[in-house]
Amino acid sequence: PAAMMQPSDGTKDAVAASWQETLANNASEMLKSSDEPAALLETLQQMLKAGGGQHKVATTVLHIGWREAMSNKTNQWINMGVVAALVFSVLFSAINQPFGKITADDMWTDHRENMNKVLICLLYISTIFGLITVVLTILLLIHMASFVNDADDFLFFVKLNPSGLVDISIIICLLCGGISIPLAAVVGNEEPIASICFFTGIFTFTGVLVIYIRSLVYNQKRVAARMKSLSGHQEALQQILRQEFEKINSKGM
Repeated sequence: PAAMMQPSDGTKDAVAASWQETLANNASEMLKSSDEPAALLETLQQMLKAGGGQHKVATTVLHIGWREAMSNKTNQWINMGVVAALVFSVLFSAINQPFGKITADDMWTDHRENMNKVLICLLYISTIFGLITVVLTILLLIHMASFVNDADDFLFFVKLNPSGLVDISIIICLLCGGISIPLAAVVGNEEPIASICFFTGIFTFTGVLVIYIRSLVYNQKRVAARMKSLSGHQEALQQILRQEFEKINSKGM
């Protein structure tokens, strides 16, 4: 039964042919819609050889097409901007109306003052990076809509504006905002509410952080493994690009 489940050579060849056909169609669509097909070909070849993020972008546009890749990037920035805007609005209200520090004789008495200072710092840091995320996503979306008309423009835009800064900004915003909630529970409440809310918040936040890091690590490993496997198809990708470029040139002549 296990042998029966193994794909035959014919099936493997059919899958490979389908994969190459998809790449060829996307490459042809990009080159045909380009004002300078030769420059686009050179850009794609350089990005494939560069490795890292540029290689990932190049393989993405070849696998799903530049329009789909642009749509995915747009949706990503919109979602991040909306989340950052919501967090910013909540934290901005907390800054304008800060938590009142109570004076209570309990297990948190010696720590409440320092926790209040840390809370204020975290609120400001989270608000600042939330605003940075909102501004960056708005600017990136406006510039993309204004300046990206074909695959050449999209690749140039992605190389010029890596999304790492937006990712880092929203991560810092959410991290600081998440840590501030348990601190606020202690600053504004006495026992037993302070301990219940503090430890519940810490454990919940830690669990979410572990899930996020686990997902990040495993997905990065999968992407790295996929990029490594795709490196074996480097020549095939280059050949497909050259073939589609030659077809367009021959038709033009």
